[in-house]
Amino acid sequence: MVTDTAEHDTFTAILNLLRSRTRVDFSQYKPTTLKRRMARRMALHNLESLAAYQRYLQAQPTELEALHQEILINVTSFFRDAEAFEALKTEVFPALLRGRDRHDPIRIWVAGCSTGEEAYSIAICWLEYLAYQTFNQPIQIFATDISEAAVETARRGIYREAQIADVAPDRLQRFFVAVEQGHQVNSTVRELCIFARQNLTSDPPFSQLDLVSCRNVLIYFGSALQAKVLPMFHYGLKPHGFLMLGSSETVGDSSDLFSLVNRKHKLYAKQSLSLRLPLEFEQSSPMRTVLPSPMVRPARAAKDIDLEAATTAAILQRYQPTNVMCN
Repeated sequence: MVTDTAEHDTFTAILNLLRSRTRVDFSQYKPTTLKRRMARRMALHNLESLAAYQRYLQAQPTELEALHQEILINVTSFFRDAEAFEALKTEVFPALLRGRDRHDPIRIWVAGCSTGEEAYSIAICWLEYLAYQTFNQPIQIFATDISEAAVETARRGIYREAQIADVAPDRLQRFFVAVEQGHQVNSTVRELCIFARQNLTSDPPFSQLDLVSCRNVLIYFGSALQAKVLPMFHYGLKPHGFLMLGSSETVGDSSDLFSLVNRKHKLYAKQSLSLRLPLEFEQSSPMRTVLPSPMVRPARAAKDIDLEAATTAAILQRYQPTNVMCN
């Protein structure tokens, strides 16, 4: 008979195997989600216990990569929850353009972008919105995901017919081109998006952002991991920036960092708050893009380091020399 303690130890051992193989720490993800994904792999190999699966992973290291990809599977599509994208056009975009210099680029971070549909959907919404403005505001969309395979798919921007089934015919005609494998997002849209691999929980965040979109990612994180990620979003946003979450997500205990703008579509505005939280980044595989260069600020005592200063120090330590350029 397998005790709960023994099963927990086996579960922890599997996570340690994953971390050694992939350098991704899943220990603060929701256990129920992880066990469900493990169960699918176990059923595939006709294994009935976690202990048997642990032995299989040790004997077949390639299965670790398969489990890694199984855990990272995200359900995504173009314009998922279509009304949320309309809310961006009516509530967020006008606020971001109000009183803005026409040459000041709109900067957006799509965290957990999966295979790119979310980032491209936001880019298309901006192009549609700006078509009715008197000038074309520059747009920079940084889209990141922990899965290199997903990022490569996003960069290609090619999707099968089933993946674009929910794209309206007029959008399909305007923003996509037919290719042998299906349809590809056209160059006008693709040029707005920079895709890179990033571990959201350990790599430094982007900064000077107008909008962060992180939809259907936090639902996989435990409360401790959510409490780590949400302050990073707060740090990355400009004083009047916005956060967009998935339909089943909230800012939880971070309500002091973000004020609710639209409850139905999970839109939040950054609260003006001076954070004094230590922020540590683990060594992870480097992102394949260069982070915007932050401003160097004087160091403070360890017990009084604010979030921005800590992030700056981490970035400068990791990305030497201290002068980096983002094109």
